[in-house]
Amino acid sequence: MSGCAAAAGHCGGFLITANNALLSLEVTESNSPERKTDISVYQLVTSVKSILYSADVIALSASHVLMAAGTVFGEIIVWSCFLSDDGLHKANAVGSIHHFFTGHEGSIFNVRISPQILSLNPNQPGRFLASCSDDRTVRIWDISDCENKTAQDPSAYATDGYDLRSTGFGPVGAGDQTVGSESCVVQAFGHAARIWGVYFRSIQNKDQTHVGLVSRGEDCTCVMWDLSWQKSSDGATRYEFTEASSIQPHIGKHIWSLDLHRLDSETVAYTGGADGALKRFSIKENDDTQLPVRPAPEPEIPGFQRKRKQPTTDRARAFAFVSPSCLLCVSTNGQVQLGHMDQTGRSTTSWEVLREVPDLGSFAVISGLPQKGLALIGNSRGLIQIYDHAARSFTDVATIGSRPLGLFFLETNSPSTQPSKTAKEITFLVCYPTKEEATLVTASGWNSDSFKTHAVTFKLPSTFVVCSAALIFEGQYLMIGSKAGGLAVYQTPKNDETSEPTLIDRRIHGREFVNHIHTVSSSSGSDGTQSDFVLTCGRDGTYCLHEMRLDGNKTDTLSMRIVHRTASMIGGNIEGAYVDELTGDFMLYGFRSQEWVLRNESKLTDIINIASGGFRRDWAFSPGSKDANACFVWRDDASLVVTHIQPDASHLLRAGGHGRELKAVDVFSAPEGGRSLIATGAEDTTVRLFAPTSLVSASPWGTFECVRVLDTHKSGIQQVSWSKDGKYLFTSAAFEEFFVWRVRAVPSFGIATNLLAASPKDDPNSDLRILSFDLLEVKEVDRGQGFLLCLTFSNSTIKIFHFSPSGCHFSLLTRGTYMTNCLTQAHFLVTGSSVNLITAATDGFFTLWDLTTTLESFYTMTDSVLEAKHAFNGSSAPADDITCEGRYQIHSNSIKGMELVPLSETATAIVAGGDDNTISVSLLRTSSTTTGPRANVATVSIPDAHAAAVTTVKVLSQHNIPDTSSNTASTKITVATSGNDHRVKIWSIVVDPAQPGTQGISVEFLLDRYSAVADVSSLGLVRKHGSVNSSDSDVPGSQNSQAQLVVCGVGMEMFGVED
Repeated sequence: MSGCAAAAGHCGGFLITANNALLSLEVTESNSPERKTDISVYQLVTSVKSILYSADVIALSASHVLMAAGTVFGEIIVWSCFLSDDGLHKANAVGSIHHFFTGHEGSIFNVRISPQILSLNPNQPGRFLASCSDDRTVRIWDISDCENKTAQDPSAYATDGYDLRSTGFGPVGAGDQTVGSESCVVQAFGHAARIWGVYFRSIQNKDQTHVGLVSRGEDCTCVMWDLSWQKSSDGATRYEFTEASSIQPHIGKHIWSLDLHRLDSETVAYTGGADGALKRFSIKENDDTQLPVRPAPEPEIPGFQRKRKQPTTDRARAFAFVSPSCLLCVSTNGQVQLGHMDQTGRSTTSWEVLREVPDLGSFAVISGLPQKGLALIGNSRGLIQIYDHAARSFTDVATIGSRPLGLFFLETNSPSTQPSKTAKEITFLVCYPTKEEATLVTASGWNSDSFKTHAVTFKLPSTFVVCSAALIFEGQYLMIGSKAGGLAVYQTPKNDETSEPTLIDRRIHGREFVNHIHTVSSSSGSDGTQSDFVLTCGRDGTYCLHEMRLDGNKTDTLSMRIVHRTASMIGGNIEGAYVDELTGDFMLYGFRSQEWVLRNESKLTDIINIASGGFRRDWAFSPGSKDANACFVWRDDASLVVTHIQPDASHLLRAGGHGRELKAVDVFSAPEGGRSLIATGAEDTTVRLFAPTSLVSASPWGTFECVRVLDTHKSGIQQVSWSKDGKYLFTSAAFEEFFVWRVRAVPSFGIATNLLAASPKDDPNSDLRILSFDLLEVKEVDRGQGFLLCLTFSNSTIKIFHFSPSGCHFSLLTRGTYMTNCLTQAHFLVTGSSVNLITAATDGFFTLWDLTTTLESFYTMTDSVLEAKHAFNGSSAPADDITCEGRYQIHSNSIKGMELVPLSETATAIVAGGDDNTISVSLLRTSSTTTGPRANVATVSIPDAHAAAVTTVKVLSQHNIPDTSSNTASTKITVATSGNDHRVKIWSIVVDPAQPGTQGISVEFLLDRYSAVADVSSLGLVRKHGSVNSSDSDVPGSQNSQAQLVVCGVGMEMFGVED
C-alpha cells in the first residue's frame, strides 16, 4: 500500500501491506561471491487486521516508524512500530496504536502524514494527518502527540480483542467517549465525485502558520486547499480550511496519480489520468508567516499572478484593453483612466487619469482594439469618441443621436494578410437597445486635418439584437450575430441606402448568444468562386466553422453552409477564439459555470481556470503575444481583479486519448501525399480522430495526434467506419444512435467535422444498441454518391437504409429479424449481380441473407455496382421483410469479430474469432437457383488460438497464388487476431476453392507478439505509401514498413507490419 526509506544512516526501507502489517526491507553486504548485496524482506509487526484502501508510513527515527492506515469501513488507524537501536528489528519490534479516527461517510481512499511543522505547537513541533474519502470531504487530524511516543508509553487501544464499532462510518457525536470518538480538527467539502488522494505542499518558513494541500479526484479535478491555524486568547487553536482554487487537467474520469515538487517560489504538480495524459501545472506559494487577512477569499490560481487594485475611490463603469499591457477604464465619477500593468505581476498596477468627462459617469460603453492601440467610447447621448493610445488623443468620430447598446470594431484584412499595428482607417458597428437597426461607421484621419467619417444604416431582422460582428470577403459583406443564436449577412453598401440582409439563419447556435465571429481562412476556385471560412462561437457551448461561398459568375450569389460544429470541453459558454502567436495552437476562452477558462483546443487541455463569478460580471481579456503574457481582468464588487497568465501555466508533457476503454477503430488510409486518419470510439461516448505521427514530431502526442473530438453520442460507441474516400464517417452507439459525419480538411483550421444526419427511430425513447453495421457505396440518380446501410440492433432486428448525403436523409428499404440472439456482426457480400448479407450472432452461427430480390425494386446492378432507379426523398416505403437463407455454426458461443474475403463470384472466405478462444476459417460457396441462392460451407477451427476470448480479426493482405499445372489459383490471406490475453497473433491462411470441403483451407501460425494494451477490442490497419516509424522497432521490417497495425483496447499502440 505504501512505503518509505529508512532513517538517515540506514540502508533499506519499510512497507505496509493491505492487511495492515509492517514489513522491513534491508539491504546488506552479501557473503556470497556471486553478488555484492543481499535484500531481505520480513514482517516486523501487525496492527488491527483490517482491509486497507490506503496507508502512509514515515520513519521518524531509526527506532520509530509512524503509520496511518485507512480502512474500507471508514476507519483511520494511526499506529507506530518501535524498533531497537541494535539493529535486531525482527526480534524486538513492538506495535502501538495511538489514534482510531472515524467520521468519514465512506471508505478511506488516501491518508497523508504532513512534514514536521515547527509552528503548530508552542513548545514542540507537530504533524497533521490528511484523509479523503468517497464522501467527497478532506479532513485534517492532529497527530502531534505521536511525534515523541516511545515503546514504554501505554497504547491508547489494544492491538487485538478490543470492542470496536462495526464500522467507522458516520459522524462523531458531541461528548462521545467510545472507541473511535476522536474528531477531526477541521474538514471541507470539495470535488464533484470521489476523492482519490490528498497531498501536503512543502513548508519553507519555520514560523509559517499555514500550509497548502492538493487533492485529486474521480472528477478529473485537482483542488488546491489552504489550511491555517491561529492561537486564540483562550489558548485554543482555531483552524481554517478553505478551497483556494481548482483545475481540471484531464478529461473523462479519474486522476490516478499525482506528485509535487517545490521549485523556488512555486510548487510544480505532475498528474496522470485515465485518459493516458501526463500534465504539469504550477502553484504559486505564499511563504509568509501568516496568510493575508482579507474580507473574502482570494485564491491562488495555478500558473498566474493576481492583484487587486481600485483605480479610485469609486468603481469601474466600463473597461477594455488598448494594448496587451494597458487597460482603459471609465469610472462612475466620469474619470477616463489608463492602467499600466506590470507583466511580471509582482507590482501593483499603476493608474493614470487621462481626462474627466461627467457624462460618462452615468453611462459608458467601451470597445478596444489592442493590436492597433485603439478604443471606442460611447456615452448616453450617442457621442462616440476614439482613443488613440499612441497619440494619447480623444477624437469625436460620430454622433448617432441615441444611447448605443454595443460598439464592435471591424477589421477588413484577410486572414492571409498580416494586420498592421497602426490604423489609418477604422470601421465599427453600432447597435441600439430599442431600434431594429445598426449603424456602420467608417472613419479615417482622426489625428489630421483630413478627418472623414461615413455612416450607413442596416435594417435588422425582427427581434434581432446584435452581440457580435465581423467583415468578410475583405469588407464586401458584413456578418452579425444575435443574442438569440442567429446570423445575418449584409452586402456592404456603397451609398447611404438602408441595406437588407442577404442571408439569415436564426438558429446557428440554438437560442443562445453568438459571442464571436472571425474569418479563419480564404480560398479561390478556378471558376472565380471565392470562399471564406468563418468561425463563430456561442453561449450554447459550441463553435462552428461556416463556408461562405461567393459565386464568380457575375451574379455575386452568396451561400453559407456549416462545415464544422463541435462542443468544446469548456462547457456552456464560449466567448472567443484566437490562434496563439508563439505556438500556432487554436485557443478558446469562455466560462464553465462560475469559472473563466482558457483552453488549448489543439492540445485538448485547459490552460487555466479562474473563479470569476461567471459571464454576467464585466470582464476583458487580452490574448498573449510574443511581447506580453495573456491577461484577464474582471470586476469583483467594487474592485478590478487583474490576472496575468504565464505561458507555462499548464504544460502538456504527454497527450492522452480517451478517458475510457476503446471499443472500435477504423482507418482511412489517405492516398500518397495525404494524411491518414484513425477513427476510434470508446466507452467515454466520444469519437476521436487521430493522425499517425513520426517519432521526430511526436511530442507531446507520441505515436497518435488527436486532431478532433466528436462528443455527440450519449452512450458508449459500438462501431466506427469510414467511407472509401474518407469524406464520411459513420458511428453507432446505444439509444439507436447512428450518425453520419462529413469530414474534410480546411486551410488554417485542420480537420473539420459536421454531423449530417441521424438514422430515424421507431421509438424516440428506444435504448437499443446498434452493435454492428456495414455500408455499401451506391450511385444516386444524378450519379452522385449514396450509401446502402445495414444496421443490426441488440433486439436481433436488421434494418436496411439508403442514405443520400446530398439531402442528408435516410430511406428505410426493408427489415428483418434473427431469432432471439443479439447480432454482433454484419457484412454486405456483393458478387456479380447478387447482393447478400452475412451476419454473426451470440449463438456462434453466421447467417446468409439474400437481398437481391428485395433491392431489385430500388436499384439496378451493373458490374457489381448498384445504381438507384429513382430519387430517395427520405420517406419510408419498405419492401417485404427479409428472411435468412441459412444458418451455419462456426463457434460454440458468441462471435466477436469477423472479416470477409471475396475469392471469386461464387466463393468467399470468412475469418472469425469468438468467445470460445477459437479462430475459424470458413469457405462459403454460393450458387444461384430458381428458388434462391444455395450455399455450402466448410470450416476449419483453431481451438485455443488465444488464452482468452478472440475479440477482433483484421485482414492484413490478400495475394493470389497461381497454379500453372491446374490452371487455377489459390488465395493467401494474412490475418491478425487479438483478444483479452495481451497477445497479437499473425496467421497465414491459404484457401483453394477448387478443393472439396476443408481440403482447400490451410492455416499457418506466423507470429505471436505481446501487447501492452489490455482487453483489446479492435484492430486497424494504416496502409502507407511512405514509411512512418513504429513505436516498436523490434518488429521485423518496422523501420521501413509499408503498413502499421493499430491495437485498441484500454489504450492504443501501433506495430509495424511487413508481409
